[in-house]
Amino acid sequence: MYNKKFIFLSLSIIILLLLYSLAYSKSSRIETGIVTNVIDGDTIDVKLTDTNTIERVRILYIDTFEIKRTNKAKAQAYDCNLPLEEVISRGEKAKEYTTNLLLGKKIGLIFSDNKSDKYNRTLARVVYRDGNKLEILDETYDKSLRADVCVHVNQ
Repeated sequence: MYNKKFIFLSLSIIILLLLYSLAYSKSSRIETGIVTNVIDGDTIDVKLTDTNTIERVRILYIDTFEIKRTNKAKAQAYDCNLPLEEVISRGEKAKEYTTNLLLGKKIGLIFSDNKSDKYNRTLARVVYRDGNKLEILDETYDKSLRADVCVHVNQ
């Protein structure tokens, strides 16, 4: 019974990833893997199934608040009209959210045509199972934890 569910889940993820990839980019790479570490709310380490290697993945279309007092965190505080401590707190909550959602779980990755960012993180969308359905992370992420929903006050 468990084996049939696992096979069904794996096939469902692969089919969803394939259809999604074909709809948006014919050259995107698709893989599955297990989340082994959560760096922050929008960056994870994934052990890829096919190669058994670990890739640091920056989740596309998610920009969570920072967890450290960096210049980027200060800019987020300014842009969102929030105290710096609130930015850091939301960043820590975003990391906790991502950890609870993905750590140790099998996910699907739809890799971007732009393979990596300036920090050498692989860029990908994340597909995961939520009960009986598959979800794409950017459509379900808690908006209160996302920095990209803030608009600069002077715009």
